[in-house]
Amino acid sequence: MSSGQGGAGTRMGTSLGDPWSNEEPKTPVAEAKAAEPESVAEIEAEIEAARRKISDVAGELNRRRDRVVAVSRRWGWRVAPIAGGLVLLAAAGFGYRYWRSRRRAGGPERWMQSLRALEPRAVLDQLRTRVSNAIAPKEESHRFRDVGGRVATTALGAAASVAGKQLARRLITSNSPSRP
Repeated sequence: MSSGQGGAGTRMGTSLGDPWSNEEPKTPVAEAKAAEPESVAEIEAEIEAARRKISDVAGELNRRRDRVVAVSRRWGWRVAPIAGGLVLLAAAGFGYRYWRSRRRAGGPERWMQSLRALEPRAVLDQLRTRVSNAIAPKEESHRFRDVGGRVATTALGAAASVAGKQLARRLITSNSPSRP
């Protein structure tokens, strides 16, 4: 066996051979014959070949590690300010919420004071007037505005219905299988 062939593949003990070589797998008989080196020089050559392959793999791993580190450094400079800004916004939100909760501590008391300040008869009169105007408005301008709003709402509803039907028709015809 020469030092340029097989190398570590003959010493692996599997029928698959060396995973880094392009050689065909050897039969168990050929492998048993190749497993017995003929000289010390052949063993040293196999060891040297294995070292070269391991060195190549380690070099490739080192290059890939360097690429990953370079990319993470590049992204680190871009991500750090964004992450800092998000943390700052979250802290500001929590601070604002805490401030509002402390400020609202007297809220129910202020609300009760405003209710006590109202005169019930005046409030009920205003409510009765608003309800009667909603049921039967007295001014013509309200009726005209109401009619215009109803017409516009009806027209928009009809347009949305037509658009929805056309969209549904397009979806159905585009998803159906083609007919011969």
